[in-house]
Amino acid sequence: MMNRLALPVWNGRERRLRMFWRLALLLTLWFNVQRVIPYLPFASRFFVVTISLVVMLGFTALLIDRRSLRDYGIRFDRHTLPDLGFGLLWGAILVSLIAALESLLGWLFLEAHLWTRFYDGDIARALLSTTLFYVGVSLNEEMVFRGCLLTNFAEGFSFLGKPPLRATVATVASALLFGWIHFDNPFATVLSGTNLVLYGFLLAVPFLLTGSLAITIGLHFTWNVFLGIVYGLPVSGYPPVVALMRTVQSGPELWTGGNFGPEGGLLTTLFLLVELGGFLLWIRVTRGRLALAEGFGNYRPVRVFSITPREIRQERKTLYDD
Repeated sequence: MMNRLALPVWNGRERRLRMFWRLALLLTLWFNVQRVIPYLPFASRFFVVTISLVVMLGFTALLIDRRSLRDYGIRFDRHTLPDLGFGLLWGAILVSLIAALESLLGWLFLEAHLWTRFYDGDIARALLSTTLFYVGVSLNEEMVFRGCLLTNFAEGFSFLGKPPLRATVATVASALLFGWIHFDNPFATVLSGTNLVLYGFLLAVPFLLTGSLAITIGLHFTWNVFLGIVYGLPVSGYPPVVALMRTVQSGPELWTGGNFGPEGGLLTTLFLLVELGGFLLWIRVTRGRLALAEGFGNYRPVRVFSITPREIRQERKTLYDD
């Protein structure tokens, strides 16, 4: 009787909570942290975001998900640094192309150099604090929405059958959530929400194909840095805090995104498709193929507190070879 009552909550085979309850715990923690961050001094936000992320994911991975952080895309191998470097470069190139095209069309004008709204004009301090903040944001959102949510959705949708179908549905679900959390940002529109859903979907592609978050963390970081810090444009509706170039954006809001920033315009929609092409080309060249990462969506647990390589192998054999 008790087993039947626990069935909707507890997965006896995997010896952990079912997907809905695992993600409900993580998202409850994550949203509460996000609600606190705007009330903190700007300089301390990076440390709060990063520390809370480490605590949340450590708690979630070990005690709730019962897995290694490697399953969330945190892995270090011969591809990690090249992938990270490509992501950093590709994000910078894409935003620079958007800014260059707007400038050529007469929609973006340079007004001044080196300015900040904070720290009584202390440019160096503002640059450091804002850069660190974007580091925290890129790590936080990629590890939560791509690493944790996408992985758990793919495992939870096991009833759909083959891994490619599960991965597709899981990617759509995580991308919708990613777009939804940005929908109440300042100046958000239907188009900005659509772009961010598409952005979330495309950022999942490198993780699905490589099992690593290195590319997407790199791209997410420089995307924000070049929008906000380099070109002085709004980032997801939030005006820049410090910029190397203070710019004025005009032109049709449908294409430029207006006060939301380029992420709310059709130019970005077009360049997101270019982004996908770059991802696929890089992965094809470095891996020699385009295929779902081995084992994605198939849960392989790790025991906590009694853990040796031999015990892990034995537990996996018991769970999946019986």
